[in-house]
Amino acid sequence: MADSTSPRRPGGIGTTPAVVRRLPLPATQPPYDDEPAGAARQPDGTGTTAGTGDPPRRSSTRAAPPATDGALALSPAVSRGTGELPDPRRWVAKLTQAALEGIHGHRSLQQLVRWTDEPVHQALTRRAQAVRVRSVVRPRIRAVRLCRVEAAIAESAAVVQLGTRTLAVAVRLEAVHGRWLCTAFEPVETGPARLSR
Repeated sequence: MADSTSPRRPGGIGTTPAVVRRLPLPATQPPYDDEPAGAARQPDGTGTTAGTGDPPRRSSTRAAPPATDGALALSPAVSRGTGELPDPRRWVAKLTQAALEGIHGHRSLQQLVRWTDEPVHQALTRRAQAVRVRSVVRPRIRAVRLCRVEAAIAESAAVVQLGTRTLAVAVRLEAVHGRWLCTAFEPVETGPARLSR
């Protein structure tokens, strides 16, 4: 028997549950290799960081946007017209980052179901199952080069650093129902690691 003066057990009757709040984390990653050295980055409230606000460069090679450490920060709220699709360069960088994190065990590949077609998602799942040793280093997007084949189709190549290895990833995006859908995702290892296999 418990008397009224004894302290209550955690989780017992009469206790109020703690309130859990989710707050965005500040940007802590250094700038990418091809970003200007003094470029300031500002949080956008989702835990990722916004671009530098610099005017667009004439070259089609641009710095990749910052990595996402939480859920894939791709906005599903886009209009139906292809003229108002999100920037495909940022989309490729975020999708590539998330897919490689999924392959190497840092996130669930289920987060990518909405953003990839069925064959691409199955290929990513097979690659993740084939990876025997999970990487302790997260992949980092170094650069993204993009070509707009049509208004509703974009093809790109991303350069990714994974520890001491460098990967090239080919990605094809197609506009489907007002959003980008990844219809091809092909990582290719470069350098001595590939030659030794």
